Amino acid sequence: MKTTTRYLPLLLVLLLALALTGCGGKDSVPAAAPATAAPESEGRTITLLGDHVECSGEGVSVSGSVATVTKGGEYLVSGTLDNGRILVDTGEAAEKVTLILANAHLSNAEGAAILVQQADKVKLVLADGSENSVTSGSEGMPLSEDANGAAIFSEDDLDIEGGGALSVFGHINNGITCKDDLTIQGGVLTVCAANNGLRGSESVRMEAGSLTVEAGNDGLKSTSAKKQGKGYISVSGGEVTVTAAGDGLSAATQLLVTGGVIRATTTGDPQLGSAKALKAEQGILLEGGVFTLDSTDHAIRSSGDLEIRGGVFTVSSSMGRGLAARGEVRISGEPELDINAIEDGILSDTDVRIEGGSFRIASGEDGIHAGDSMTGEGSVTIEGGSLLISAYHDGIDAKSHLYVHGGNVLAVGRSKTEKTFSAASAQPFLSCAISAPSHSEVVVSAADGSVLGRMVVSYGFSQLLFSSASLERGGAYTVSADGVTVNAVA
Repeated sequence: MKTTTRYLPLLLVLLLALALTGCGGKDSVPAAAPATAAPESEGRTITLLGDHVECSGEGVSVSGSVATVTKGGEYLVSGTLDNGRILVDTGEAAEKVTLILANAHLSNAEGAAILVQQADKVKLVLADGSENSVTSGSEGMPLSEDANGAAIFSEDDLDIEGGGALSVFGHINNGITCKDDLTIQGGVLTVCAANNGLRGSESVRMEAGSLTVEAGNDGLKSTSAKKQGKGYISVSGGEVTVTAAGDGLSAATQLLVTGGVIRATTTGDPQLGSAKALKAEQGILLEGGVFTLDSTDHAIRSSGDLEIRGGVFTVSSSMGRGLAARGEVRISGEPELDINAIEDGILSDTDVRIEGGSFRIASGEDGIHAGDSMTGEGSVTIEGGSLLISAYHDGIDAKSHLYVHGGNVLAVGRSKTEKTFSAASAQPFLSCAISAPSHSEVVVSAADGSVLGRMVVSYGFSQLLFSSASLERGGAYTVSADGVTVNAVA
């Protein structure tokens, strides 16, 4: 992974603020907000009146509890519909349609309450100060794989924006399904779904607003890699909170994050299905943001390369790895990573390259693992940053070579790592045998008593590796832990 040209050139703005939590049925629909000034709709209105619908203006017709929009333009929607639908079908003209939701509550017992069959693009605008809801089915009904069972279903591009709130309850299948590009540009959204929360075939883009998702399967999901440059998920700011039994964010191609706050919690059993916090099939690029990832499975998993250029990460995995990639893992800039994983902290099937950042890694297996055991190839290269690693097995396990050209590295584990330490490393290192139990403090000191490195370990250890620009080749140093002091030479 060398340049951003390997990723989609997206610069998005996501402003998300957590405001609504929990799943429920109709009883969870918020009370209507006070009336606000309605945006212009050119006299086109759709009024929901319990068991039927009334409308005014051209471009919309009504049959019982179904309102059908057939022409482009803006339509103001308000009121409550107990069991019906707004259907958008502009035919071959494929016109742009805007539905302005102003305290609108729609339910459909058997399928989508908002269904877009044909349009160029549909915008759902949440009127300022309004509270709205869209529901398919009812709580406790069996899951259906029928895509039209989503509370909101669109065959074409779908944007959601505005200054109001929207609660989506997908009791039949997904919360929101879009067969093209799904974009969130504003609003306070809560999505509770029996299956996927938000599913966009070609992309899911978070540009502004607040999003809370509770899903019986994946939280945010893109599904199609058929078109060049599609199948991605992109987030650039604000706050996204996801709780999912499957994956938190799952991209068919690439996952791109440039900022914001992302909280993803997964609860599924990884032996039964994927339950990763962040996952992508082609590559992951994280350039910024604040991440809190609590996963039963791997917290971050890329089937291609994984590149981190910035951000603050608190990563936990109770049954998997912290960061994992089939391709290269490359970390640069000044990210801060706190990783606690029952398996490897950072794993690449090829190479790991660290050029900067601050790391605290507690790992039930290897702290950093690079390479394939079958081929014996895989290197770890450290050129900068500060790394504190406590591992139950190896602090650093590089199948072929470990290069340290800069930075500060203090790694402890139960196996020696110097066997893979390359003589080509530009920075001196010291390696020694010293044993201490978990929660001990280990300290590396110079001859004059100055402390060069220290850490409180998470696991008991018997081997230590330390490298720093402060070391001098041939210099004598001491390592202390649990009341024991040993001498070591760089």
